[in-house]
Amino acid sequence: MLEISLLGNFQAAINEQPLTRFRSDKVRALLAYLAIENNRAHRRDSLATLLWTDAPTSNGLKNLRGNLYRLKTAIEQGNATLYEQLFDFSNRSVKLDLGSPMPNVWIDAVHFERLFDESESHQHQDIYSCSDCIGRVETAVSLYKGELLPGFNLEDAELFDEWLLLKREQYHQQAQNGLDLLITYYFNQKQVAKVRQYCQRQLELEPWHEKAYRYLMLALAHGGQRTAALAQFEKCQQVLWDELGVEPHKETIAVYEQIKTTEADLGKQTAVLTQLDAPRDNLPARTAPYFGREFERQQLITYLLDENYRLVTLLGEGGVGKTSLSIEVGRELVEHFRDGVWLIQLAGLERRSPDALFDAQLEGEMITAVSQALGLEIAGQMSPKEQLLTYLRQNRLLLIFDNYEHVLAGADLVGDILKRAPQVSMLVTSREPLNFVSEFVYPVQGLEPPSLAEKENLKTFASVQLFADRASRVARNLVLDGNTIEEIAKIVTLVDGNPLAIELAAASLRKRPLSTLFNEINASIDTLASRQRDVPQRHRSMRGVFVDSWQMLSDHEQTVLAKLAVFRGGSAQEAAQKVTGASALDLELLAEKSLVQVAFQENGQTRFRLHELLRQFALEQLGDGLEETTARHSETYLAFLADRADALLGENPQIPAAEITQDFENVRKGWQTAVSTQNLKTILPAIYPLSTFFQLRGRYQEQVAMFSSAIDSFEQLEEIADGKSTVLARLFAEKARGLIRLGEFVDVEESLKKGFELAPCSNEPAIVARLHLFNGEVLWRRGKYSEAIIELEGALEMAVEHESFELQGYSNFNLGIVKDILEDPSQATSYFEHALSASKETHNRRLEAYSYNSLGNVAFALLDFSAAKKCYQNALELNEFINDLQGKSLIYNNLSLIAGEERNFDSARNYLNLSLNIAKRSGNKGVEALVFNNLGWIALLEEKFEEARPLLEISRRIYKKMGDQRGINIVDSRLAEIASKLER
Repeated sequence: MLEISLLGNFQAAINEQPLTRFRSDKVRALLAYLAIENNRAHRRDSLATLLWTDAPTSNGLKNLRGNLYRLKTAIEQGNATLYEQLFDFSNRSVKLDLGSPMPNVWIDAVHFERLFDESESHQHQDIYSCSDCIGRVETAVSLYKGELLPGFNLEDAELFDEWLLLKREQYHQQAQNGLDLLITYYFNQKQVAKVRQYCQRQLELEPWHEKAYRYLMLALAHGGQRTAALAQFEKCQQVLWDELGVEPHKETIAVYEQIKTTEADLGKQTAVLTQLDAPRDNLPARTAPYFGREFERQQLITYLLDENYRLVTLLGEGGVGKTSLSIEVGRELVEHFRDGVWLIQLAGLERRSPDALFDAQLEGEMITAVSQALGLEIAGQMSPKEQLLTYLRQNRLLLIFDNYEHVLAGADLVGDILKRAPQVSMLVTSREPLNFVSEFVYPVQGLEPPSLAEKENLKTFASVQLFADRASRVARNLVLDGNTIEEIAKIVTLVDGNPLAIELAAASLRKRPLSTLFNEINASIDTLASRQRDVPQRHRSMRGVFVDSWQMLSDHEQTVLAKLAVFRGGSAQEAAQKVTGASALDLELLAEKSLVQVAFQENGQTRFRLHELLRQFALEQLGDGLEETTARHSETYLAFLADRADALLGENPQIPAAEITQDFENVRKGWQTAVSTQNLKTILPAIYPLSTFFQLRGRYQEQVAMFSSAIDSFEQLEEIADGKSTVLARLFAEKARGLIRLGEFVDVEESLKKGFELAPCSNEPAIVARLHLFNGEVLWRRGKYSEAIIELEGALEMAVEHESFELQGYSNFNLGIVKDILEDPSQATSYFEHALSASKETHNRRLEAYSYNSLGNVAFALLDFSAAKKCYQNALELNEFINDLQGKSLIYNNLSLIAGEERNFDSARNYLNLSLNIAKRSGNKGVEALVFNNLGWIALLEEKFEEARPLLEISRRIYKKMGDQRGINIVDSRLAEIASKLER
């Protein structure tokens, strides 16, 4: 059996016979490295660089081959075949294969690591109750005879020296942790001989380890060796002074005083030690209930108990609840950190520039803050920093650093703790990350705002519960009924669930009723302020929080943040950069400072958004730059619309429509700015795409309202204004397009009339063609078919002349509808097929769907229900793909007709209800009237005459209000049919 010892002194033997041919430290180093890093193959060139760092690669590879040969001869000295069994070679790599323990090979360092790994991965509830793991740790500690490869000093092997230093530190700390564990375990078992054994071993490794002295003193005292126990204190005192230049800590002194005055009773001594070593903390007592964040708390607890997450930073804007969350997590972790959980408040330290690389004075202040929180007295010859790090190195504890963002120049202290105190974990709250490789950044958002649609569940949201609890403390007469809860839900949604804003809003109920609070907050962030004594000064108003964040920014960052405030509902990165003039890095830095919220879309786009309250504050700071920035914002979003004009008429209009929907508040704001400043140039190219978007999404009322406001503004311009006639003619035409869907035919005619008056001055034939097209649609809807044909043929002629396939398609489509109404299926089919051809020529899927739908209508009229159903299904698939609400509403209606003819009345009603829901949501009066008409028709087919009559009368009232004579005639014929059947 091959035995190799790397811990303490290097030794190698086979069957207890020493191997004498390991004459070179390089050979020993190679063996040690391959053995410890046995979980993978190592490239030969990497091994050469590791051991001959500065040598040329060819020389290093030559040296490596020679040392591998020497290693081979050394092992074969005792066993001729063992080398081949152990090593796996290729031309490029070398591996020492210890993947599973080999019965004929034993290496102490490998076994040492495996024992600790097995103990950590073992599924036990508590290691102190797991005898198997205690045995593993005890065996591992016995293997640690000293540091790894002591005395090694290799030439030209800097990389190996770095690896060796890290491994030595790892093994030393594992041994110390194991000894800590064993001392505590055997002390609790009252096995004082074992306690003394392991304390003495711990002091051999670290003579200044005070905790070992405390346990050793108690163990000796219990064994009746009181004088020896007191002598250990004197020895501890001398070692600490000689090695560190410090006096013993108060815990050690307390044990000494207790032994001097108490009989050697282990029960009493245990009480002393238990009192001294029990988990402790300086966390503030809870003064009010804590709501929500159960998932976040559990996640953070899991991370902080994992040695791979020793630095966790809670990152978020001011008032979002980072401090409260960190304290709640700390409370739940007290029992898990043997030496306690300690809160270090940094808010009282003077703010430093975050750009400073190092600030010695600040580091000193932070060391003092940490020491005071720990109750650690700093005195003696050793520097305060070394005393603090020495203390931390000996303890397993959690440090909570609160409000780190204004002392980032002192972040090096955290780095030193990470390196020098491996048992210490840190939880940091900050508005900016500390920027360490080992840092795990955990974003903290506001409490989840409630969905106002879920009225029954509003009380279950933590944000609502928080407001209700805090409000009940200042407004005792507040009744939490359904209306009150809804009002609270609106407020917490407005403030994005920010806990501080919620608490300030609730506190303000001292001065105002709940019913006015939403509007007051929406108007001014100064509503959110408090004079409550137990609220920190920095948290007594949202304005104060924002001012504090604002002052931490550079002048350039302040400018960018203020300009971002002109956006509504956030913005894509490209738009943000265009409007603010910021770079991608500027936006990234503001996001790092928790002032800008970042979201990543499925399409890879990055969006930036300001909290609504911060947006209010930042907009105030824009000052004289407001007009210029708002104008740039308007130009950006109206150009954004214009850029999507063609795509909205193409084969995937749902894509640009979704983009516009996401940024519609910015689009609306940009439109309003152009209207208020009477900017003809920027609004002109945006008119058609905005109109198409409204039609695609069924937002007809918004279309009419926005175009009407623009008309009112631009009509005020002087007659000589360049482009005035063109813009107004387009606006009147597209306003009419929306009015048609709303069934407001009188207003449609007025809008078209004004459009026709202005069109000749616009010098744009396309406007005239569109006016004729829309006028033709109104005429056929009002039963004026001959006039409609003249208008539509005129539109078609102009469309052909100017090669507008879109207008050709829609002109043919409307002519087909007229011919269908006039019961000319051949002509109707011809027109619809021309429309279908035009749609495919231009890849206009919306027109393609309408064409299929109307071809289905012709087939239905010819009683070819199979062909009709196929056309309707084609149309429905297209409209579902492009998400055209108007198109889906029409097709659901038509599918109901097929179902009715098939006597499937339940299915017919389901289709009609789907159609009616869309029509009512979008305000499409024409489809609404059509659906009620067909609901009456279905009842008529079932001979439910009393049910049919009121449905048909609703339809007739809508048609009459619209002025749709054709619709009135259809309803009247069905009412007459009912009357006739009832007379029989």
